[in-house]
Parts: sequence; structure tokens; C-alpha cells
Amino acid sequence: EQVEEEVELEEEEEKLFFKSFIKELTDKLKSKQEMRYQNDRKNIFYNDSDLTTLDSNVKKNCSFVKKLRNMTEVQKDSIIKDMLSLNLSKYISEVAAAVVEAKIKMSDIPMAIKICSLLHQRYPDFSQLLLDCWLKVLPKKATDLPNLNLAKMRIDIRFFGELVSSGIFTLKEGLPVLGNVLTLIATNDKENHNHLNILLTFCRHCGDDYASLVSRKMQLLAEKYNSDLPKSDFLLPDRQKGLRNLLKDYYKSLASHVVREHKTIKNQEKQNRKILISKGELSDKRKEKFEQSNIAFQKLWTSTQQMADLLDEDLPDLPAELDSNEDLSENVAITLDVSNRFKVVSEVSLTWLC
Repeated sequence: EQVEEEVELEEEEEKLFFKSFIKELTDKLKSKQEMRYQNDRKNIFYNDSDLTTLDSNVKKNCSFVKKLRNMTEVQKDSIIKDMLSLNLSKYISEVAAAVVEAKIKMSDIPMAIKICSLLHQRYPDFSQLLLDCWLKVLPKKATDLPNLNLAKMRIDIRFFGELVSSGIFTLKEGLPVLGNVLTLIATNDKENHNHLNILLTFCRHCGDDYASLVSRKMQLLAEKYNSDLPKSDFLLPDRQKGLRNLLKDYYKSLASHVVREHKTIKNQEKQNRKILISKGELSDKRKEKFEQSNIAFQKLWTSTQQMADLLDEDLPDLPAELDSNEDLSENVAITLDVSNRFKVVSEVSLTWLC
């Protein structure tokens, strides 16, 4: 009876989780749709005479530009208040540059999109100047990739993607640029997957708009509860298909990489077992090497699991056991426990777009 109650409780929590996801996704898609309408140039009526009544003080304008370079979600209301009181016409190029240079966090992006929308709706030159600034910092060719700041690029790729999906850049302006960057990263990173987290971030935050991505987990829950999942109307299916195929092709190379790394880890384990059996201990150097390899593999495996779920792909098969013909004593069981520095114990087993 207690088991049945626990199962019912888990199912109820699962239903609440799924309903919350549906509501959050619906609200997000509706908000984006409304923002695209507001940012559509056909719906914007620029009036220079309105700006003449605003404050053109040089010091205040320069201070505002500086504030943009250090903007955070906490400053959102203050920045918007300043922006609505200032005439930034003579400083709009500096404003655009400050937005691109800003060292924002992932959680600051909705705030940055809101500010860019307001600037776009007030200053007709802003979006083109902003695009020009992005073109200076985004990678254009394979030789640009080794010099990428990976942490900033994760944020930049999402930021730029949302500038397009929010209508600040038109599809004609922004989609070829975004498509080039994603294609460049995906096609030139099929061996080491150094840029995996950049693409993973894009899939997680922008995948619904650009590739109609819905995680396998949520698809299964939708089937279980006979519910329809809301879909983005930003791009036509044919345009989403190109990016989806690019990402799935990247995932195939990632799956192969994981299998290779897993085999390397297993080979290290085998060698360490032999040494433990013959000598009873491992050298510090060998322990450290295995520890580093294992940590790196776990990070790679976690990211692979997340990417597989987002792309609705199967995980690669990883053999759990050593080869059966490994010559080991039946009376000795060994643990290569990274956290416990390879203690020998009596029982444990080894562990697109244009």
C-alpha cells in the first residue's frame, strides 16, 4: 500500500511538472510572437520630433553608454528609465557597440532583448548598427574558431539568435549570419567537440524556434498524458529542417567520440588492474592521469545525454564490462575509485540557414 501511494505521488508530481512546462513554453512562444509584432518595422512609426524634447546632455548620454556595457537584470528598470528620458540620436552607434561588448550573463539575456527592442522601436538606425557590431565579433571562418572565448560565445550565440527571433533583426538580415556561425561551429568541431556547450546552449534556449526541438522526455510525457505540445510559428518547417539535420549530423560525430573516449578509459582501467594485481598499488602519476581522464569523460557523457534528449536521439551503447578474456585472478576484485584514490578493496567491480 505504501508503495502504491509513493507511485501515485510521483505521478502527480510528474503531471504538475509537465503542466508547468506546457504553460512556460506557451507563455514564451506567445511573448516572442508579440515582440516580433512590436518590432516589425511595418508597425513602427518613427518621429524625430519626439526626440527633440528629450535630454541631450553629453555627460548623461556617455553615462548611459557606460551603464549599458555593465548592464545586468538588476539594472533593467533603471536603464529603461534613463533610455526613455534621453535623446541618444548622436550616440546610437556607441549604444550599439556597448550592447555587443556587454559582459552579460545568460540570465540577463531577456533583459537585454527588452532594451534592444525599445531602442529598435525608437531609433531607425539602431538595428543596422547593432548588426554591424555583431559582424565584427562573430566568427566568419574556421581560422577564427581557435580564438573564441567559449564562455562568451555560449551567451553570444543565444543572444544573437533571440535578436532575430524577437524581430529586432529581420530574417533576411539575421538568419544568414546565424546560419553561417552555427554551420561553421558544427562542421569544424567533429573530432574534439570543444564547442559542444555552445551548440547545447543554443539547442536548449533557441531550438524550439529554429529547429522545432522538443526534448524526448517531454515528447514521452505528452504521449503519456495525451497532450499536444505547443510549437513555434517563427520559421516554416522546411527552414527548420536544415538546422535540425546539421545538429543531428553533429550529434552522430559526438556519439562516435564518446565511444572512442569510453574505450580509452576502459583500456586504462585494464592496464591499471594489471598493475594493481602485480604490484599492489598505482603510481601517483598514473592515478592522476586516470582521474583526469575519468572527469573529462563524465563531463562529455553528461553533455551527450543532454544533447541526445534535446535532439530526440538514442545514446550510444557503451560496454559496461571488460573483455571476458582478460587474464585476472578469480579471487581478487578491484575498485578504481577516483574519489578514494584507487584503493584496493575486497569487493567491487570497475565502473543550414539562409
